[in-house]
Amino acid sequence: MTAMRRRCKPRSTAGKTEDLLAASFEDIAIIGGGKYGSKAIKALRDRARSIVVIDNDPFCPASSQSDRVCGLDDRAIFAGGTSFILADGASALLHMLSSGAVPDYVIPCAPQNVMAQLFKAWAASKGLLAISDEEETRRARHSVPKEVLVREDAERGLIVTSFSNGKPCSPLCLEGDYCPISGESRPTSMFALLSSKIKGDACMIFQSRLLAPEVGGIGGRDIADAFSSLSPKLCDGTRLAIGTACACHGIIDFMSLRRSLRA
Repeated sequence: MTAMRRRCKPRSTAGKTEDLLAASFEDIAIIGGGKYGSKAIKALRDRARSIVVIDNDPFCPASSQSDRVCGLDDRAIFAGGTSFILADGASALLHMLSSGAVPDYVIPCAPQNVMAQLFKAWAASKGLLAISDEEETRRARHSVPKEVLVREDAERGLIVTSFSNGKPCSPLCLEGDYCPISGESRPTSMFALLSSKIKGDACMIFQSRLLAPEVGGIGGRDIADAFSSLSPKLCDGTRLAIGTACACHGIIDFMSLRRSLRA
């Protein structure tokens, strides 16, 4: 049987993948209501008490899978079932977390680095503009093994990495010791690799954990704790690196904070 067809056995160590694949949750927030947002709803609907989906498209596929449409301050958001919020994902998530509503997991399904957008929105709320940091992006590129570097866009302050040459995850992947796409061994996770290579006082790599096949989530408490740890460093001139990584893929945005003229 070829590597492409073998089911990858999950790691039973860091991340507790086996436990998460069968776990039940209180509250889940899904950012992006497209194809992958819909897939996340289907995978977790029977395992979560409440799911809230955020998208700025009222006609996105996930909107038709929701039980109700809610406003940002609606008490029914986490009242059970699936709620849909028509809003920008990063801004709505920031509002949610700032109000003390911390979901068990945040599932990023938008075609961007959702965590970077979240922290840009947070910086903006403090009167700080997040500007792409070309210098730091180029410096970080030399810290990442070239065999996993898929894309470097210094102008946008972006680095993308992958053990599978940037190919989408296979539904057979359960974050085991080898990649079912390439068939090659995976001695460490991309999260562990990037966490060891990308350093800085204001650097935060969030771990995306596998909650269901092709559905990864970031711990809501991890995000809330990051706000607390980065808050003292959020000032003019700070160089901020915000990334997300799972076992195989990673994305990091490098930015420099500048005081807004309107602040």
